[in-house]
Amino acid sequence: MAPVGRALFERGEAALGSTIPNGKTGVCIPLVMFMLLVVAIAVWTTAAIPVQGSERVEIIRDQWGIAHVYADSNAGVFFGAGYATAQDRMLQMELFRRKVAGRLAEVLGPEWLQSDKLMRTLGLYRHAQRVVDHLSPDTREALEAYAAGVNHYLATEAGNLNPTFARLGIVPEPWTPADSIAVWMRIAEYFDTSWKQEVNSLRQRERQQEAGGGSGSAGAVVIDDAAAVVEEQDFARTSPDVYQRLKSYPRAQAEDDGWERVKASHAWAVSGEKTVTGKPLLESDPQIAVTLPSLWYEIHLSGGDYNARGIGLAGAPGFLIGWNEHLAWGATALGCDGSDLFQERLSPAGNEYQWRGVWYPVETRNEKILVKGAEPVVIKVKETRHGPLVDDFLAGRRPDEHFALHHTLLQETTTSIEGLLAMMRARNWTEFTEGLRQYRSPGLHIVYADADGNIGYHTAAAIPVRRGVYGIPQVGWSGEEEWAGYIPFEELPHVLNPSRGFIASANHLPVGSWYPHNLTIGTGGTGHNGRSWRLYELLEAGNSFSVEAFGEIHRDNINPIARDLVRVARILRERGLLSREALAFLSRLDEWDGRLTTLSPEATLAETLLAAVHRSLRPDGDTATLAARFGGGFAGVAFLLRTVLGEYERSGEIPLAPEVAAWVERVLRQAAEKAPKVPSRGPVEARPQRMVYQANLEGFPSLDPQADRLLPRFTTTAVETIWSQLGNSYTQIVDLADIDNSRSFLPPGISEDPRSRHYFDQVDLWVKGETHPAPLSREGVLRYQESVTELEWEGLKPVLKSAAASEPKPLLIGNILRGVVVTSRGGRSRAQTLSPATAAFLEERFLQLFNYATTENAFKWREMEPVRGQVDYSEIDAIVQWALDHDIVLKGHTLVWGNQGKQGVPAWLEEVPRQEVEALLKNRVQEIVARYAGRVDIWDVLNEPLHERWFEFIPDYAVKVFQWAREANPKALLLINEYGVLTEDGATKYAQYVRDLLEKGAPIDAIGIQAHISEPVPADQLRRALDILAGVGLPLHITELSVPSSGPMGRQAARNWTEEAQAEYLELFFRTAIAHPAVEAITMWGLWDGDIWRPGTGLIDADLRLKPSFFALERVLGAAAKVSPPQQQVVR
Repeated sequence: MAPVGRALFERGEAALGSTIPNGKTGVCIPLVMFMLLVVAIAVWTTAAIPVQGSERVEIIRDQWGIAHVYADSNAGVFFGAGYATAQDRMLQMELFRRKVAGRLAEVLGPEWLQSDKLMRTLGLYRHAQRVVDHLSPDTREALEAYAAGVNHYLATEAGNLNPTFARLGIVPEPWTPADSIAVWMRIAEYFDTSWKQEVNSLRQRERQQEAGGGSGSAGAVVIDDAAAVVEEQDFARTSPDVYQRLKSYPRAQAEDDGWERVKASHAWAVSGEKTVTGKPLLESDPQIAVTLPSLWYEIHLSGGDYNARGIGLAGAPGFLIGWNEHLAWGATALGCDGSDLFQERLSPAGNEYQWRGVWYPVETRNEKILVKGAEPVVIKVKETRHGPLVDDFLAGRRPDEHFALHHTLLQETTTSIEGLLAMMRARNWTEFTEGLRQYRSPGLHIVYADADGNIGYHTAAAIPVRRGVYGIPQVGWSGEEEWAGYIPFEELPHVLNPSRGFIASANHLPVGSWYPHNLTIGTGGTGHNGRSWRLYELLEAGNSFSVEAFGEIHRDNINPIARDLVRVARILRERGLLSREALAFLSRLDEWDGRLTTLSPEATLAETLLAAVHRSLRPDGDTATLAARFGGGFAGVAFLLRTVLGEYERSGEIPLAPEVAAWVERVLRQAAEKAPKVPSRGPVEARPQRMVYQANLEGFPSLDPQADRLLPRFTTTAVETIWSQLGNSYTQIVDLADIDNSRSFLPPGISEDPRSRHYFDQVDLWVKGETHPAPLSREGVLRYQESVTELEWEGLKPVLKSAAASEPKPLLIGNILRGVVVTSRGGRSRAQTLSPATAAFLEERFLQLFNYATTENAFKWREMEPVRGQVDYSEIDAIVQWALDHDIVLKGHTLVWGNQGKQGVPAWLEEVPRQEVEALLKNRVQEIVARYAGRVDIWDVLNEPLHERWFEFIPDYAVKVFQWAREANPKALLLINEYGVLTEDGATKYAQYVRDLLEKGAPIDAIGIQAHISEPVPADQLRRALDILAGVGLPLHITELSVPSSGPMGRQAARNWTEEAQAEYLELFFRTAIAHPAVEAITMWGLWDGDIWRPGTGLIDADLRLKPSFFALERVLGAAAKVSPPQQQVVR
C-alpha cells in the first residue's frame, strides 16, 4: 500500500508540480524513465502500512514562492515539508545525495571520479545509514514523514520533474531518512576540511626545525580581548559555577595553525533598551557564494509542536537559522576544527597497523564506482581504529607515510538535525540551549533573542580536546595523542543579556584570553575583522534601532581596516615618515569616502590595500615586534590600528612609531605594485559574470547552459564589508515585538526550475539590499497568498524495525556462535589455534550486528552425550553465560533431530531397544528445557522431520516432543524447523504438515524456515513461500540462512557467486523477509569463513577482512557500533 499523500485539490494559480506557474506544461521525462520511477516508488511503499485516520496538509505559497505548510501533527507538517521541498529542489537534493554517496561519476562522467573516490573513502553515506537507528523517536518520525512527502511527490508528479533529470538520464531513487542525514553531513564536511592542510603544516614545521627554528612549533596566538563576543564578566555572571571551574583549568596554549579560514557571515541582536519597541531585534546574514539555485531553502512549518520559519538545506529538515513566535536565532561559521589526521605505522605488507605496541589488521572494503561512459572503477578502502586512510587525497605526503582521518562526523552516531528540530520547538533560552546541546557540526556562533526581552550567544560544536600538537597530524601508533572527548557544552563560550546591550558575531573572536580551552579557530578568530569591527561601531552608537535601521546596517559597506589604515598613513604623511612611492599611492585615496563601492576607482584601490595588509604582520623581519604584540591576519591589523589611533586620540602620539611607519610604508608600496589600472574619474569597467546552473557547493559545470543567468550589477561586492552582496545568501530581520513585522529574502529565488516565476524573482531585492515581508501568523501569510495545495496525510507505520528500535517485540537478527564463544565443542572448533585477539574481534563483530544467537551443534544429542549417561553441560553453560553477559537472546538448537549416523542420533542410542527410546527422548527434552528455563526460552524442538525420520517408530513422536517441552517450560517459544521449503510445493507440503501437528495438539509457537541458498531464490518466489507458510497462522523464523560467495549459482548456472553477488542477494533476502509481516526472526548460519559449515558463506573472510556482505547487512540493520579489531596477529 502506498503511504500518505493524496492531492485533494488546488486553488489559485497552480503550484509547481502540476502546472508550471507561468502556464507552460512540464516537460515529460521519457516513458521508460517514468515507469522506472513509478516502480521504484511502488517497491519502496510496500514497506509501509497505512494507519487509520487521515489528516489534511495544506501548503500555501506566497508571492515569493515560499511554502507555508499547515497540518495538525508533527508528522503531517514534515510530510508537507518533504513534498514542498521536492517540488522546488528535487534535482539539487539528488545531486547533494549523490555527492555524499560518491555517485556523481555515475551521471556526470569521469571528471567526478576523484570526488566519488574521496566520498567512498570517507564513508559518510554509509555512516548516515548507521545514524538512522540512533535517532530519537521524534526525529525519526520527522525524517520518515519528510521522506514520505518527497516520495509522494515523486510518485504523483513524475511527469513534471525538472527536465534536467531526463537530460542527465537520472531516475531519482526514493528518498530515505539516511539521505536527509547525509545532506546535513555534507554541509558539515564542507566547512571542516582543515585536515587537508595538516601534512603541509607538518612539512613547514620540519623546514623550520632544519633551519634552526627550535621545535618548529607555530607562533602563539595573540588575543585581542576587547573584540570578544563574550566578555569575561558577562560569562561569570551568566554561569558563575562554570566560570569558577574554567578558571581552575590550566590554559591551553592556543597556537596558530597558519590557516585563516575565509568566513564572511554576520548575525547580531540588540536588547529592548536599544530599540524603539522595547523588545529585541535580531538579524542574520549567512554569507556564502550565492548559487543558482541557492544553497539554502526557506520554508515555514506550522502544526503540532512547530510554528517556525527559516532556512536549512533542501533535503534535510531543520533550520540552521530561523524564528518562531517565541524566539529567533542567527548563525555564523565558527571555523573550529573537528577532524585530525593520525599518522599510522603500517606493516611492510600494509595489512596491519600498530597501536600501543600491538599489531591490528587493517580493515578493508571494496567500493565499486559506476562511471558514465566508462568502465566501473573499484577502489579498496582501508581503515584503522582512527578512520579511513586518506593517503591519496593529501598533498605533501611522502610515500612511506600513511594517514587516517579521525572526524567527528564519523565518530558520532547522532545528527545535528536532532538539535535543529529542538531549537525550532523551543519557547525560551533554557529549551533552546538544550536543543543546541544536541547540535554537533559544523561549528557555529549562535546569536539569540526572545520575546521575553532576552538576548544571548552560544558557540555550538563538538570540539575535540586534543592531547597532541594542534594543526599537524597526531601520532597514531602510540595511543598517547588520542582525543580526550569534547569540550563540554556548558563550558563553551556563552552569555545571556550582556552588559553592552547587544551581541554581534562576524566570525570573529568568541571569547577572550582568560578562556582555557583551545577552540581551534585559527588566526581569523583571535580578534576583530573589518566586518565585526564595523558592526560594533554601529551597534554601540545606536539606541533606537528599528527593522528599518537594521536594513541600513545591512547595507553598510565601510571597511574600518582600510579606512583607519588610510587615517594612520595620513598622520604619518603629515610627519614626513613615508616615501615618495608610498605617498603617490596614498594620494590616490584622498577623495575616498571609506566605502567599498563596486566599480569606484578609489574603492578598487582600497581593496588592493586590504589585500596587501592582510598578512603583512609577520613574526619575522621588521614587523616582528608588531606581530608579537598584536598578532597576525586581519585580527592583528585591526588590533594594531585601534591601539594606534586610540593612543593618538588620547596623546597625539603614535606608539611604536618607527615600526608602524615601516609597516605602513611596506603595505602602501605593495599595494601600489599590485594596483590595477583604474580611471581617474568614472566607474571601473566590469566584465559580465555568469551564475552557473546547479553549481551548488561543488563547482559543477552548468547542467543546463540555458538556465544560466548573468550576475546583476551590484553596489558592493567586497567580501570585507557587511553588505558584501556576492555572498549575501539570505537575510532575516526578526522583530520580537511584532513577529509579523519580520522580514527576509533568499536570492536568487526559491525554485530551481527555470520555468518557474520564482526562479530569479528575488534578484531585485538582492541588488537593492532589501527584504520582503515574512509573517508568521496565518493571517499574515494569507495577505500574500499566491496558491494553495492540499494533501491528505494518512501516516505510515514502517514494518522494518531494527533490533535497536523500541518495539514491544523487536525483530531478532542472529547468527550461530561458531568462532564467537571460545569452546572446544560446539562453539569454536579451532579454539586452540586462534589468538584471544582474533576471538575478541569476532565477538565484537557479532555484537555489532546481532541481538540473537543459535547454538548450532552444542545441544545436539551426539555432541552432548556421546556416551550413554555421560552428559556434559559445562560448555553449554559457558555459552549460556556468554549470552546473558552480552544481552543476547539465545535459541537452543536442536532437541530432536532424527539424523541417523550424524549428530542427531548418538551411536549408542541405535543399540538401545526401541521400547526404551521414547523414555530416553522425553527425559532428554524435559531435562534440558527445564535446566535452562529463564536463560534459554526459544527452542528448535524438532529439526527436519520431513527428511530425517529415525524417531518415527515412536507413535506421534512429533506431537509429543512439543508437549514435553511445553511441560518443562510453559513460557518457552517452541519451533519446528525444516529445509527445502522455499518453493511453492515445498512450502505447501510443510504448511500442511504443521497444520496436522497442530490439530493433534502439538503446541508449536513458530515455523522455522531453513534457507541455505545455492541458487538464488527470486524475491517473488520467496514472498510466495512466506505467504503460504504464514497462512498456517503462526509467526515465521528464518532459522538458517547462508549465501555463498564463490562457486556456481546452481548446478546448471552460467554465473558464479562472487562476494559482490553474495552481498547483493543477502541484502535482497533480508529486505524481502523483514518486509513480510509474519517474519519475526532471521538467523544466519556462519560469521567467519575461517571456521564455518558451508565454505565461503560468512560475512568475514578467513583473513578477517570484512566482506561486502558484512556492510550490506550493516546497511539493512543500521548497525552503528564501532569496534576494535584484534589486538594481536592471528595464529594458525
